Amino acid sequence: MTFICSCFPAHPKFIFLRNRYVTFISKSKFMFKQMFICTAIAVLVISCTDKKHTTAGKTDILFTNLDTTVKPSSDFFDYANGGWIKKNPIPGEQSAWGIGNLVFEENLKRLREISEQAAKNNATDGSSEQKIGDFWSTGMDSAKIENDGLKYLQPYLDKVNAISDIKSLIETVSGLKK
Repeated sequence: MTFICSCFPAHPKFIFLRNRYVTFISKSKFMFKQMFICTAIAVLVISCTDKKHTTAGKTDILFTNLDTTVKPSSDFFDYANGGWIKKNPIPGEQSAWGIGNLVFEENLKRLREISEQAAKNNATDGSSEQKIGDFWSTGMDSAKIENDGLKYLQPYLDKVNAISDIKSLIETVSGLKK
């Protein structure tokens, strides 16, 4: 017969076996048992709380992409992905289309809005907003770019064209890296 003495929880417990062999159960095992019970009670309390306030107004993205007109037993792929495929057809210029493409398109849209807003604002000199606006305005002014041609790049192109040996190559590359 096995008897566990738990009268003194602060002290090691003893297990008394029939052949009078004594085994010590360490405090860590006892603490583990207490932690397990406390965790189980906490999970039970949390799972019994009212969840109406946390899910109100949220749509389930997975449910909205289901095609409920198809039985899952007949064609599970169309059932699981049919709503997504109907809402997001592959554009003609693309070979594939997925959530990554949508995220990329949304990022480009946001970057464009930020850059255009920075170009419109009169930010303080040297600020990040001013630099973004100047960079955007410079790149979007295609008439000025066409009019200037290679005017700003020509000194660098002349240095590259002047390379005649290894020594001049090294000097040019190190000069262009500065």
